[in-house]
Amino acid sequence: MIRTTKRNTVLALICIFALTAPPRAAHAHATEFTARQGDIVGDLRAPAEGVSAGDETAFSLLVMRVPPTDPNNKGALPFLFGAGLPCKAASCRITMPAMAGMPQIAPTLTPSKTAGVYNFTATFPHGGQYRFDIAATPADGGKPITLQYNVAVGDALDPNSAPYRLVVSAKPAHPRAGQTVTMTLSVVNSQTNKQVTDFDTVHEKKMHFILVRDDLGDFSHEHPVLQSDGTFTHTTNFPTSGTWLLYADMAPHNAGTQVASTSIDVSGPAPTTFMLIAPPPPLSKSPRLAIVRDTEIQAALSAPLLAARQDASLLVSLTDLQGNPIADVEPWLGAPAHMVLISQKNHAFVHSHPADWAGDDKARGLLRFVLRLPESGLYRGWLQFQRAGVLHTIPFTVSVAPHPI
Repeated sequence: MIRTTKRNTVLALICIFALTAPPRAAHAHATEFTARQGDIVGDLRAPAEGVSAGDETAFSLLVMRVPPTDPNNKGALPFLFGAGLPCKAASCRITMPAMAGMPQIAPTLTPSKTAGVYNFTATFPHGGQYRFDIAATPADGGKPITLQYNVAVGDALDPNSAPYRLVVSAKPAHPRAGQTVTMTLSVVNSQTNKQVTDFDTVHEKKMHFILVRDDLGDFSHEHPVLQSDGTFTHTTNFPTSGTWLLYADMAPHNAGTQVASTSIDVSGPAPTTFMLIAPPPPLSKSPRLAIVRDTEIQAALSAPLLAARQDASLLVSLTDLQGNPIADVEPWLGAPAHMVLISQKNHAFVHSHPADWAGDDKARGLLRFVLRLPESGLYRGWLQFQRAGVLHTIPFTVSVAPHPI
């Protein structure tokens, strides 16, 4: 039996253009943004209730050519006196500077009936600071326009909402542990109920498919094959019975990274019980969180603080079992390493990659991850990297504090 599950912290953003001041935003983030290039002003507006997660959200942008500043009225607001500027080839690119490996979001800007006003929608994978880069060429032949905005996106008001859902059919329909199972995966837009068929490549694959038993005791990172009809097919063998969580980490074209999930029940003998145990607290004020190892490599994880709903830097130091730095990690799936974390409470999913590995960090065997963890509590994580052609998967457990008040 396949059923949907409640998980996935996905972030969405709506902006509505208005000339009146908005009431207080739900997340207390700014909802009006202004950028200027010479005599061009771009006014970007978010909804009055603020930017939050859960739904696809629409933006409005007003591009104006404004007169020179009146020395007798220096406090005048330019948009009250500017004229809307029609443009051609207007485009928007949305990135997250703190997470450079995240694919860009490229919404389509649609001109409205009002000159200089453009509307677009975007959906965000999680909260944090995003950068909007607007490019356009004035229709009257003026110089090309580049406008930049920094937008704070709050976390999901409804953590169970998701803009995409995963539909899975399995053959056989009721799989058993140890049995070969072929799955067909479809990604469906939750707003339109239409199947997504066009996907961007992210870290060398159209989809990263994460399979985890719901007690977090077993994990697999696999890669289904995209078919001509937009579905994916994947053949696997579940090693144990139980309820398995299925996460499709993919990027619908120009929508940026998204996660859709479901679960599947696998019959067979009961697996060995796995208990997620909280790591011991540090003996001092050291930022070290855990030390884990496999047969060849030791990984020490450190962070000043891991707290829910805020960006966190997690440093991983790789050494051999004698303590010598590991400097020969090979690129794997377009990154020096991959890290997946899943929460014990609601099975929230996080997938992160370190910045480029070079220079002093490489010589010292250091990997720097930027994470945003949607809820507090215990997380089971899996660090994956390749060395001498061998893939290493090292599990670990971290405790995440509540969001600071």
